[in-house]
Amino acid sequence: MRAVGTVSELRAVLPKPKSIDAAARREVEQSTPCDELSRDMFADADRAVAYLETRAAGEAVVLLDVGGYFALSLQALSDRFTGRLLGVIEDTENGHKRYAEMGKLPCPVLSVARSPLKDPEDFLVGQSVVFSTEALLRGRGDILHGRPALVIGFGKLGSSIARLLHAKGVNVTVYDIDPVRRAQALSQGFGVARDRDQAIGTAGLVLCATGALSLRGEDFPLLKNGSYVATVTSSEDELELSGLPNGYTRSSSGEHVTRYQTTGHYFYLLNHGNAVNFLHGASVGPFIFLVQGEILAGVRLLAQGDLNPGLYEVPAEDRGAVTAGAVLVNGDGEVLFIRHVALNKWLTPGGHVESEDTNLSDAALRELIEETGFTMSVSPASPVPVHIDVHPIPANDVKGEAAHQHIDFRYLFRTEGEYSIRLQEEEVSASAWRSVDTIADGTLRDRVRAALC
Repeated sequence: MRAVGTVSELRAVLPKPKSIDAAARREVEQSTPCDELSRDMFADADRAVAYLETRAAGEAVVLLDVGGYFALSLQALSDRFTGRLLGVIEDTENGHKRYAEMGKLPCPVLSVARSPLKDPEDFLVGQSVVFSTEALLRGRGDILHGRPALVIGFGKLGSSIARLLHAKGVNVTVYDIDPVRRAQALSQGFGVARDRDQAIGTAGLVLCATGALSLRGEDFPLLKNGSYVATVTSSEDELELSGLPNGYTRSSSGEHVTRYQTTGHYFYLLNHGNAVNFLHGASVGPFIFLVQGEILAGVRLLAQGDLNPGLYEVPAEDRGAVTAGAVLVNGDGEVLFIRHVALNKWLTPGGHVESEDTNLSDAALRELIEETGFTMSVSPASPVPVHIDVHPIPANDVKGEAAHQHIDFRYLFRTEGEYSIRLQEEEVSASAWRSVDTIADGTLRDRVRAALC
């Protein structure tokens, strides 16, 4: 939210009802209204248009979506909104599919769901799903090892989950309606279900990872007695619990485990059918900032207002514009600045992320050392960026670079004691320690001050 606020005027946040962190919501509400979200709200064109008018009447607007919530009312929003709908940015595979299924789109929709920058996030979310699933089973005295599992959906998340379950000794079968994905699962050594109903009936664990409807109401009676069901998105997307046949009763069977039972049959649902990975933090670490950087690049593209209606991805060259910067503070509370040769400006150290960087914080530290030759011990103040900035970079004829923009993730570092500096002279002509008050960007200046208090 802070990052989006640096490149736009953030008018409202609509948190997904079943993915709300109370502390995060309270923090966001200090600066931005948080409104209630439901699919029904944006399935009704009149309600959708009325809502947008209350928040941004007559203005140019970019919608950031997580799950295709705006898809059903997008035509009405484009036609009837008194401002200008510049477009939508979609973050999830589920939402990507919803917009793709619309066919002719009324405005640009830029999807980051299939970006290569999502790969680390998808893998780590898969780890969180398996971790939380195993934790809930162990809480009831059950284990994953030796339990046959069915993974429904073999996209990025489903394939990650299947591999991680296999590594834990689980016999994994995959079901996917896409023949290409079935072939991919086979090539990776997984069993592929030809008969979906039979696969559901023999699995001791069913993990739904399609982002769409995975289990219909009539599927639940097919489940093996005592089997567990979990999802990676939400119950409203993956499970038709409202279609469960009459006669089933619900009861708690441990923390975040619900037992559904009728005469002669029972199964367990984890986390009420909502994404299990949120139960234990679901952190994907600094990798999330890569995706957030691409979302900011997408906001910039849509704000230019020159894209025709259609489904787009962020161009590869804009992904390369994600950079990492280091704000280094010494024991006297001073900040290290360098004189950049190409730009002829005093800046804090930073540069492009390289293939060997394991995360953005490491990239910022590498740039600091490369540009200054700094030899003293340096420690990060936080794994989270102190500031995210979008700024223009002029054309560089020597490097053959056109004018572009950098999305700069700035990390705060500290150092104490004696030090030496050896400048990278082809890029840096001078260095100086200066007061925090000399930081030009007001937001960065305030955040560095706050961090040093």
